[in-house]
Amino acid sequence: MSAQAQDQDDSGSTSAAPVLDSTSPPDTHLVQPSWNNPLQHLLLKKTLLTIWRMIASHRPMDLTSIKRRLAKGHIQSMIQFQCDLMLMFQNAVMYNSSDHHVFHIAVEMQREVMEQLQVLAEALLYSRDRLE
Repeated sequence: MSAQAQDQDDSGSTSAAPVLDSTSPPDTHLVQPSWNNPLQHLLLKKTLLTIWRMIASHRPMDLTSIKRRLAKGHIQSMIQFQCDLMLMFQNAVMYNSSDHHVFHIAVEMQREVMEQLQVLAEALLYSRDRLE
């Protein structure tokens, strides 16, 4: 047993970090969760639930859907409009690899939209102040 492994045994540590020594084959550094270890089981369950929630909360969104939602009156506030736009960009970034052109276009469009929304918000505040 290596000195590092012995130190971990002595400390009672339940770290999921692998312990490698010079005799370990190179591909054994991947830690397989143990269903017998309640801490690892809970951590894996919590991680998978978080990932599931993230995936489940995403819904398809594109410019045509946003236009349709506007026309049908489903979008009734600037915040709802912004949320749909951000969802569209987030989906494009999440579902395309970072070297894909759609990924880069989505990032650039999101930046431009955010700048324009900021300009619009400032103009609305300015016009509201002038009316008061």
